[in-house]
Order: sequence, then structure tokens, then C-alpha cells
Amino acid sequence: LKEAEVTLHYLNNVAGKNFEFRNPRGELTPNAVTIINRLKEGYTGVELREGVMDKVEKWKGDDKMDEYLRPQTLFGKQKFAQYVGELGRVPDDDGR
Repeated sequence: LKEAEVTLHYLNNVAGKNFEFRNPRGELTPNAVTIINRLKEGYTGVELREGVMDKVEKWKGDDKMDEYLRPQTLFGKQKFAQYVGELGRVPDDDGR
């Protein structure tokens, strides 16, 4: 859970947002669950944060795209693999 919380805090910091990791009752929010699901798939916190930084650099301040700097868009199952693929990193020995 710590890695997911660090990632959400990072998104809030660099994008100027205020997404919560837990609701007032202490339960995980949908934002937290979305990030946790990507981590369970084997993505690392570093990969998640690199994806955030890439989209912040491209979208922050853009009237149309700034609103999409949110967990459901950035870490959603449908788009996340695409966003990581756009980073253009060279695969390491295990193919990632």
C-alpha cells in the first residue's frame, strides 16, 4: 500500500491536485484501488510515477487535457499500458 500512496501523493504534488488515498472512514478510495491494481499487475512505483510525469509535462496547463490528470485516467486498465509504452524505454533483461 505504501508504494501506491507514494504514487498518489506524487501525482498530487506534480499536477497540483488533491486526490485522497483514504476516505474519512479510513477506507481505500477508488483512486487508491486503481493504483494498487496496476502494482498488482507487476508495474513498479517508478513506472507509475514516470507515467505521471510524462503526462503532467504534456497535459498540465492545457485547457482540454489538464482535467485528465487524475488517477482513473492515468492508471486505468484501458490506458495505462499504452502510457507506459509511450515512455520509449529500452526493455531490461526480463523484457520490461
